[in-house]
Amino acid sequence: MKKTLGIVLGCAGLSLAAAEARTVYTFEGPSHIQYNAAGNITSLFYQYDTDENLSFAATIEQKPWSVGVAEGGWFVLSPGDNPKAIDNELAIFYMDFAGGDLYTYRYDGNLGINGQASYEDPDLFVNSYQDVLDVTDEAGVLNVGFNNLDISDIAPGTFGPDWTGASFGEQIGIWLHFAAIDSFAVVDGKITEFFTGVQSWYDVKYQDTTVSVSEPAGLAALGLLGVLGAGAVRQRRRQQADA
Repeated sequence: MKKTLGIVLGCAGLSLAAAEARTVYTFEGPSHIQYNAAGNITSLFYQYDTDENLSFAATIEQKPWSVGVAEGGWFVLSPGDNPKAIDNELAIFYMDFAGGDLYTYRYDGNLGINGQASYEDPDLFVNSYQDVLDVTDEAGVLNVGFNNLDISDIAPGTFGPDWTGASFGEQIGIWLHFAAIDSFAVVDGKITEFFTGVQSWYDVKYQDTTVSVSEPAGLAALGLLGVLGAGAVRQRRRQQADA
């Protein structure tokens, strides 16, 4: 028993040294309908955790008066302020619903209208995620999203001390557009054309999130130690009673 307990103690020590609590920040909206030429954005979900994972989900409902159908779009996230026109701090994500692909660039608020054309500078390219978007369209209700995308390549501090990438905390700022796509092209994994038609958007700042903290693996090991330790004490007491 002593040998087993010693092994577990050693393993638990290693686990606790490496383990950190994972904080999860969640935003659910929208709080109100904004511009909706490509359909009403009726639900929106972003979740970021400190292990550098990002999740996203949205629902866009077509209405008889909708001018076009959303075929893609983009979004930029901040830790609170309005993301539009901020330079060298944030990432922009471009979405292609037809291919299910996602493209990440460093966001330059000076390129195009409010930085929508950041893709035009190939030096700002960060990554392309192939076939990560889950897109369904049923009876004019479009659902799109991805789950637990590893965004460690744009983690806070990656491109400078002010860089936050797509991270957010107790508050979030969102610049999100869904759009009909007039022209879209990719060469060698980088966007060369991304011209949009009618759009729907959700543009907010300083929105509150909900915060939760997950238990690190090391705490589970401590629970096991408690069980084994109690067993060791009982065994010693039985041995002393028998002596």
